Amino acid sequence: MRAWLVVGLACLACARQGLRVPTPEEVHVERLVLSPELELAKLRDDVWLHTTWKELPNVGPFPSNGLVVVGDGGVVLIDTPWTPKATRTLLEWVDSRLHLPVTDLIATHSHDDRIGGVSELAPETAVHALQLTIDRAKADGVDLKAAPLAAPYERLVLAGVSVETLYPGPGHAPDNLVVQLRGRQLLFGGCWVRSPASTTLGNLAEADLAGWKKGLEVSSFPDDTPFCAKDPRPLRPMLVVPGHGGLGGDGLFLHTRDLVDAALEAKRP
Repeated sequence: MRAWLVVGLACLACARQGLRVPTPEEVHVERLVLSPELELAKLRDDVWLHTTWKELPNVGPFPSNGLVVVGDGGVVLIDTPWTPKATRTLLEWVDSRLHLPVTDLIATHSHDDRIGGVSELAPETAVHALQLTIDRAKADGVDLKAAPLAAPYERLVLAGVSVETLYPGPGHAPDNLVVQLRGRQLLFGGCWVRSPASTTLGNLAEADLAGWKKGLEVSSFPDDTPFCAKDPRPLRPMLVVPGHGGLGGDGLFLHTRDLVDAALEAKRP
């Protein structure tokens, strides 16, 4: 069993009064290994983390996260697994274990670690993405056939699941989204948020460091869910899921901002 999932919780302390970081006991999860490249972890009774392991040049096996959210009569995916093969495996598990159709997909940006398996979805699966993501995917030869999400914010009810999408502006990618599951104390930060163990920002090929820093400091959901890097009010207990690596609490926003600051400093002459 890989230990990446909960590593680093102790380092998430944010310099703010009232911060409460989830304990290791609170993030104890049921784990399932579906294949050598695909794992599942149960985060809530109705929420599973899917993690694809892909071999990257000069890196080795590297994990990428998404969510499976069980609703009323259907399942909502937040990002597909990294590859078509892993996506097929996940869809087979959903069918055999949950006995529900995948009704919706929210794509958090256009890179293949977010939409690499979209071709495996049933034609009736509704895809939701920013227009920018739709356009960028099309430029890469992928037709998402998606319903455009409003920017910067939209609230949806998909298969009975209340979700909120927030576009904080460019960061890791020009089109990175953050998704909150209302009532579940869980936020999917995607690649806009770095894991506790991350010491760098990773792939910066399309990154906008200034935009990333600004987004971390000024973004929030309309219900005032605070971001650690921005808001002085006490935080609610919350799990934050980054696009890659282990889970953490709200302190991941501050951790990510610190990494952005370090990258900006390194670029100065």
